[in-house]
Amino acid sequence: MDPKSVSELMEIADRDLESARRNFQNDDNEWAYNIAYNAMLQAGTSLMHTQGYRPDGREHHYSVELFLRYFLERKDVDIFSRMRKQRHKSVYERVGTISHTDAEYALQRSESIIQTIKALIREQGFQIS
Repeated sequence: MDPKSVSELMEIADRDLESARRNFQNDDNEWAYNIAYNAMLQAGTSLMHTQGYRPDGREHHYSVELFLRYFLERKDVDIFSRMRKQRHKSVYERVGTISHTDAEYALQRSESIIQTIKALIREQGFQIS
C-alpha cells in the first residue's frame, strides 16, 4: 500500500466533486452526475489502495463496487451501483437520461459517501485532505 497513491486518488476525488458542483450550478446535469460518480469511484479506488488492491482491466468500476461491499453500508453500495449503471447509459448509450433531480441526488449522495470513505481511510492511519 502506497500512502502517496491513496492521497493522490483522494485529491482527484475532491477535484471531481468540486467540478461536479460547478457543472450542476451551470445546469449541466449529465456531466454533474457523471463527475460525481467518478469522484466516488476515485475515493473507492483510494480505499482499495489502503488494502493493497488495485482495480484493473475492463471491469474496473464493478471491481470497486464489489470491494466497497466490505466497507460501506448496503444502501451506499446500492447507490454506487445504480449510479455506475446510469453513468454508463449516459456516456455510452443515450443523451438526456439525467434529470436535474437525478444530478442533485447524485451530488448529495456522492459527497456523503466520499466523507464516509475518507473517515475509513483516516481510521487506517493514512493522511488525506
